[in-house]
Amino acid sequence: MTDGGVIGDDRPVAVIVDGYSTGAALAPEFARRGWACIHVSSRPDIDPVYQAVHRPETYRAGITHRGDLAETLTVLASFHPRAVLPGAEIGVELADALAEGLGFAGNGTALSAARRDKFLMARAVARAGLATAPQFRAGDAVAARDWARDQGRWPVVVKPLNSAGTDGVTICQTLDQLDQAFARIHGKRNRLGLINDDVLIQGFLQGRQYFINTISLAGRHLVAEIWVESKRQVAEAAFINDLEMLLPADGPVQALLADYTMAVLDALGISHGPAHTEVMLTDAGPVLIETAARLMGTVEQRAVMAALGETQVTLTVDACADPDGFMARLDRAAADLPYRMQGHLWCVALISGQAGRITSHQGLSRLERLASYVSRINIAPIGSMLAPTVDFFSSPGVVYLLHEDQAVLAADYACIRAWERDGLLFDVVPVPAG
Repeated sequence: MTDGGVIGDDRPVAVIVDGYSTGAALAPEFARRGWACIHVSSRPDIDPVYQAVHRPETYRAGITHRGDLAETLTVLASFHPRAVLPGAEIGVELADALAEGLGFAGNGTALSAARRDKFLMARAVARAGLATAPQFRAGDAVAARDWARDQGRWPVVVKPLNSAGTDGVTICQTLDQLDQAFARIHGKRNRLGLINDDVLIQGFLQGRQYFINTISLAGRHLVAEIWVESKRQVAEAAFINDLEMLLPADGPVQALLADYTMAVLDALGISHGPAHTEVMLTDAGPVLIETAARLMGTVEQRAVMAALGETQVTLTVDACADPDGFMARLDRAAADLPYRMQGHLWCVALISGQAGRITSHQGLSRLERLASYVSRINIAPIGSMLAPTVDFFSSPGVVYLLHEDQAVLAADYACIRAWERDGLLFDVVPVPAG
């Protein structure tokens, strides 16, 4: 069960459950503060998408959870840990159970399911008196059609109850489209490795989408970042990521979003650790899309650090390693602003219109000549297959732009999209069918 360790290491210990995606940055940050980390894989069969960013060398030891909570708790107790955190979405529920089993102040397990199952999530938030989209949990296509017909308002959104990264999310304008979307999801395995026994159908929210990253300690919440998001709709899916822009902390919209988000966190029992909340700002006010009780995924730490001087990762570690200092930070944020920007940061999701095997990254050097270019992450490797982007997982990479002048950012963004249209970023060769 244990993959390795270091004898005689007396540093304080944090447990990271599924340290993938942005969660991979937690262990190095803890190490910088003089802590060691134990990694727990929530299951033996972790998706290769997550495994690709796993950094086992940053952990004191690695443990694989095989379904026996008592066994995993016994092994972890031998390391005398002081904190448990989820690193990625798939580890949220196990992190709750481990923290509770070890006797730590955390989010508890009473609302764990509501922090993962989107239907239960919206129901818990609605019960707290907060706005949510109309929704229905369908176990068969007939029930899905009946609910949509009774609603009488199109479009509707169809999605897995428990997945991530726009996996399977489809906007449907007709009953036939609803049937097709339901069939693509129901009974299939989603991106988190779970079988979709039921399918979630929700009313379509019209407005501007935002997401709010937070860190909580003892029921108090710090807003780390507020972003406004732009997406594109594509055929046979819903929306794909396009552009995310970091917003200043101050402003009436930001205040409205922060207040709503904190109420959502309270409704879901998120009192400790990071969270990533997506909200649609409609004409009637903010409405929850979903909340994840973990770090925002796919974030390039250096870019956010350059813009803010801190990141959700560094603040999460602050809350664990120096809770008194973090409480003082919460007090300062209540009297002033939770964060200050040192430049405008844009996050551009690459959108592929090409199909074939990648033979060269030479075209990506164009990005480095942009005036606002900072970095890029998750670039599809040479030799991999490039396909038209239909969701988060099929984007061939992410580019970060930072500049004081938003006109420069807009011009550089336009260059990236033009290079994509002309096929100048990736060299590919067609692969014969079959």
